[in-house]
Amino acid sequence: MIGVISSEKWNSFSRVEKCTWYWIYVNTYIEKELNKLRVETIKLEQLNAVMNKNIKEKFGVESEFKFSNIIANRSSSYFQKNTEYEQVAQALLKIESHFNIRYYKND
Repeated sequence: MIGVISSEKWNSFSRVEKCTWYWIYVNTYIEKELNKLRVETIKLEQLNAVMNKNIKEKFGVESEFKFSNIIANRSSSYFQKNTEYEQVAQALLKIESHFNIRYYKND
């Protein structure tokens, strides 16, 4: 491993927990690096609304302007509340990460 987590703890994780831990590790690193640059982070789900608000406010664009994006890398199958969803939710609790809570408090 990368020396951040003990082998004992890592080996106690299920496959879903290992993937969840790694996802948190990578995204926390990215978040720390972006914070050094003092950039605004936007949830992809809120991109259109935030960009429309920011562009209008910062550049004085008329109200007819409408920013929109096309999401082309979305999975063809939707993640529904099922066994996999519950496994990830349990993994997040076991790993005790607050990373996802900062971005998805009410989701």
